[in-house]
Amino acid sequence: MRRIWEDDSGQSLSEYSIILGIAAVIAIGAMALIGSKLAPIFNNIADSLSD
Repeated sequence: MRRIWEDDSGQSLSEYSIILGIAAVIAIGAMALIGSKLAPIFNNIADSLSD
């Protein structure tokens, strides 16, 4: 039982997964907050390039 308790071979993968999940939530939240403000800018750029 002690060997199983002290085995930390998958620990780093779990930590990286948690960090990646938190980063994804932050990125999605940021896009949701500023996405509507950036859409007109990108539309203007696309219109300028298509002319």
